Amino acid sequence: MINLAEIKATKRSYLDLESNLVIMGLFEEKNLTPNQKKLDDILNHQISNA
Repeated sequence: MINLAEIKATKRSYLDLESNLVIMGLFEEKNLTPNQKKLDDILNHQISNA
């Protein structure tokens, strides 16, 4: 179990953040936004393959 000590909300792109956890909305159809596609590429397509 993980206990979060702090939650920060930002309007910055998550591509510019250093974080151990990223929470984002994703629908079942997996229609990724351009930024989500970039993140998916960085993560070796772990989002689109989930």
